[in-house]
Amino acid sequence: MAQVKKLEIRDAILDSAFALFVENGYAGTTQAQIAAGAGVAPSSLYVYFDSKLDILYAVYEPWLMARLDALEKKLATIDERQGRLESLLYALWRDIPAEDNGFANNLMQAISNLGPDDSYSRDLLENCETRVSALLRACLPPERASLADDRNLLAHVLYMAQDGFAINFKAYGPSKRMDEIVASMCGLLLPDD
Repeated sequence: MAQVKKLEIRDAILDSAFALFVENGYAGTTQAQIAAGAGVAPSSLYVYFDSKLDILYAVYEPWLMARLDALEKKLATIDERQGRLESLLYALWRDIPAEDNGFANNLMQAISNLGPDDSYSRDLLENCETRVSALLRACLPPERASLADDRNLLAHVLYMAQDGFAINFKAYGPSKRMDEIVASMCGLLLPDD
């Protein structure tokens, strides 16, 4: 007989996973702990998710999208390009990596342990890069907007830097050079007035 999926159980699994990932990190959390926190048998996890990585993605994607939604709203209220770009960079490199006990680092832990035969979807990264490219275009003057074109190369670099800042945050805390780094990047991207 086929297992019947219940939304309450799925939500309990995700709530348990989020709390454990925030507290212990991805590498320090087992599927048995997630199941225990959700009040289900470990085998029940497989009714809802194929792997611990699938559980992480189910938690991480809405967490990250909520932060990008808030960032988009915030940037829409900032009139000057320099202020928008600074806010974008601080959000990507300082705020998101630090939030929820460095929750963003969980994705780095998970991906860094994948083998060449493990499946890994780049859809989340590509969706985020597309969103950030649009935000970048709104920060850049028209003559520099091509830096944030549809290929999302600059957004990709910003996300790779975010990964490094997320790892650094977990290891050492906030970057002591963040203000200088943001100012340098703004100097590279915005022409002198």
